[in-house]
Amino acid sequence: MKITKTYFMVMAADVARGANFYRKAFGLTTGLGFYVDDLEAACDAVKAAGGKIAKEPEDRTGEGIRLATAVDSEGNRFSLAQPVGQASSR
Repeated sequence: MKITKTYFMVMAADVARGANFYRKAFGLTTGLGFYVDDLEAACDAVKAAGGKIAKEPEDRTGEGIRLATAVDSEGNRFSLAQPVGQASSR
C-alpha cells in the first residue's frame, strides 16, 4: 500500500460554522486523510497498528473515490480514500 496524497479535515457538528472558523483562522479547507493506492490494505494496516475502521470502505458516487473512516490509537478519526478505477494490488 502506497500513500499518494495527504490532506487535512476537521469534523464538526455544524460543518459550515466549523469550516468558516478554520478557514478564517488558518486558511484550511479540509480534514486529515490519506489517498492510497490500495484502500483495503490501508484499512488492514490501521487495524494491525492498533486502530479501528469506524466506517468500512464505500463508493462515494460523484466524488470519484472509495472512502473509509479510520480511528487511530488515541481515538482521532481520519479518512482513507482510493480513487475509483485505480486497480488495487489485491
